[in-house]
Amino acid sequence: MKAHTTALQQVGAALRANVLPGVMLWCGLALMLVAYALSPGFENTLVEWGALKAAWGYPFSFLSYVVFAVLVPETLSHALRRQP
Repeated sequence: MKAHTTALQQVGAALRANVLPGVMLWCGLALMLVAYALSPGFENTLVEWGALKAAWGYPFSFLSYVVFAVLVPETLSHALRRQP
């Protein structure tokens, strides 16, 4: 007979499953912050990205959502070999 998992065990399993992707996201954020602070070229790229966002409005928001809510997590799951 299989023992039932408690809520605390489920929380622990969820934390373990999300630690590596979370650390990767935080490292990416830290790299962007350092690049923004140290590289005028990167800062200009972000300014241009903001202008593009302002010019395209809702279509830009939709495409950004698709990329960062679907494509990036899917790519990370394959890169981390969490899916076949």
